[in-house]
Parts: sequence; structure tokens; C-alpha cells
Amino acid sequence: MAGDIDDVQTFGERLQRIRERRGLSRVVLAGLVGRSPSWVKKAEKQNVMPDLDMLVRLSRALRLKSVEELVGPMEVPLNLVVRTDHELAEPIRRAILSWDPVAHDGPAVPGGVLRRRVREAMAVWHLNPSPRQATAPLLPSLITEARHSVRTLEGQDRRDAAAALVEAYTLAEHWLSWIGDRSLMMVLADRAMHAAEVADDPHVMAEAAWAWGNVLRYIDSNASISLVNRAAQPLRQLMDGDRATEEQAAMWGSLQLHNAITHAQSGREGEAQQHLDDAAKTARRLPAGWQHPVTVFAPFNVSIHQVSVQTELCKGDEGTRLALAIDPDTIPGPYRRSRLWLDAARASWTAGDQLGAATALDNACRVSVENMRFTPTARTLAGNLVDRGGLMIAPQARRIAHELGVIA
Repeated sequence: MAGDIDDVQTFGERLQRIRERRGLSRVVLAGLVGRSPSWVKKAEKQNVMPDLDMLVRLSRALRLKSVEELVGPMEVPLNLVVRTDHELAEPIRRAILSWDPVAHDGPAVPGGVLRRRVREAMAVWHLNPSPRQATAPLLPSLITEARHSVRTLEGQDRRDAAAALVEAYTLAEHWLSWIGDRSLMMVLADRAMHAAEVADDPHVMAEAAWAWGNVLRYIDSNASISLVNRAAQPLRQLMDGDRATEEQAAMWGSLQLHNAITHAQSGREGEAQQHLDDAAKTARRLPAGWQHPVTVFAPFNVSIHQVSVQTELCKGDEGTRLALAIDPDTIPGPYRRSRLWLDAARASWTAGDQLGAATALDNACRVSVENMRFTPTARTLAGNLVDRGGLMIAPQARRIAHELGVIA
């Protein structure tokens, strides 16, 4: 490709320049690759590089000879979203993949005891600034003991153990997100769904679908939405009959937030907003100060997702406005608080405020640098700030990128 394309350094800029030279609108290019115009805009303006499969589809739609023409020689090291390894991941992988019946040969732990221990571990995840470091010693034994109890117990005890196993797998999905490879994550999701079938509880099935949907939305967003909708239906029926417990209602709300993000990532603003509205109505029905023990669904989480949805829709000004209305000190736990700061940073970047983006991302790292280090959007933003943040924030941007392992 002749001319000044070779001088363009970022993927987003190259995509926009090549698309315009081909005479294609965002609507047309989106249709050619099976995405929404908002998705194309996000890739261009936020410099979000998709996976290799989508890069190939984009290159073909733009009639390029190779993917390299699209990504450019300098772009891949900082901005291609890749999984980051963790030195404590291997025992968790082994616990998930092993079917060794003697992996745990002690007496079966009652399901109620197991579920309480899993939820205590989940609380550690949400309340510790280094959640992976803190929960790594707990997860392998929780998984193997729960599986042993499911194999050994009968009746309601077995169903309770299966419910505990689903929640242990859900914590493992959090832990391995953007660390485990796709095949491991699919095995994890499948085993969680199988355990949910044993538990025979619509709330537990919804928990498993919520975790699987986190994996599936990056493979097939429509399949993720369909899965979540099916899991939500029995809970909705309980709510309509005024028979839902607080956990069941909150789990239904969690599924609405899940679908709001998935729709927003595909550029479907109306659907995303409807799910947000439904979640907000449900959150207002819950007792003050209460949150779901696994998904932490509560009014504060709805507020964070409102910022996330606007950011995914490339509406940086609105995302920033919503973020500024939230007091971070009211968000319980560093895991969610750091995510709020990250979404505020992404919204600022989308709105063209590099200084605000750097400040917010810096705050996210101060709250939980471990969480940011294993979050691809944080790493991508850090790379963008180094590349295009400007001289004023260059030292800060380089320090953040170094903390996140983006640059040496």
C-alpha cells in the first residue's frame, strides 16, 4: 500500500486510513466482517486489535495481500491482546484437568461446608488487592475436594457439593481469565455446566452460565447471549411469581449486566440499555448493603456497568460523566474498585482526554496492580498512552506500562 500508510504507527489509525482509501464506510466494513459499525469505530478510535481470525477477515475485506499490511510492523508487540502467564497457575490447571479419582482420598466434605469455604475464597478474591496471589493456595483443594464429594455423596448432599463445585469453577474462571488458553477455558466451562446439571438448581445453573458466558462472548457473542437468556428464564419465572430469593433475583440481575456488556461490545446500544435498566430495577429491590456472594451484584455494580457499557459503545464523554458521579470509596473491595478506575480511564481515552486516562489508569494500578496486569484492556491502554499520550504524561505512561509488564 503506497503513500503515507507506512508512516502510520497504530493499528486503529491504519485500519481507518485503509478503510477510507478503499472507499468503505464503517457500516459496509462491519457488514463484510460480521460486526457492527460501533465495533469498527471502537477498533479505530480505541486502537483495539482483535484476534488473528478477525485480522484475517478484515484483511480480506480490505483486499490486502497480508495481515502485516493491516497491523504494521511496529504494532504487534504492544497492542495485540495476548494471554499473560502466571507462576501460580499450574496447580489450578492440574486440578481442573485431572480426573484422578484418588486426587483427594479423605472423607467426603459435606456440600454445605464446601459451599461456605468456596464463598469465603470468593470474598478473599474480591477484597484482596492481589486476588490471584491470595486465592491460588485455596483453589486446587477446593476443586478436588468438591469433585470427590460429588462422586461420593448422594441425594441433597451430592447436589449441594455440585453447587459448591460450580462456584469453585466460577472462581477458577475469574482466576484464569486471560491466563488460561482457550481450550482450558472451554473445558472449565463445560465441567461447570455439567456440575450445575447435577446440582439441579436454577440459581446454580445461572451461575455456571454466567461464568461460561464470560468465555463464550469472545468466541461467539450471539451464542453467549442465547446461553445467558436461557439460564435467566427460570429465575424470571420465580421473580414473576414473587417466589425468588434474594440470591435468585440478584443472579437474574447479574445475567442482565452480562448481556448488557455483550450487546454493547457488538454495538447494540438499545439492547444493552434495556438490560441495564432491568438490572437497575432488580438492584433497587435488594436489601441495602447486600450483594450476591459470587457475582457481587448490587446497585454499585450496576453503576460500574453503566460506565462500562458507554465505554464499549465508544461514548467516552457519557462514560466519563457517569464515572465522575461514582465515589470510588463506596465500591467495596479493590477488585471492583480497580475496574471502575479502568473503565473511567478507557472512557477518558475514548473522549480524547489522555491526561484523564493516565490519571485514572494510574489510580486503577494503585488499587490493584495485579488485577490490571492480567486485564488486556488495561495493558492495551497503557501501550496506547506510551505511544500516543503526549510528552506531558510520557514518564507516567512509561511507569504504568512497566508496572503492567507492557514494556521492560
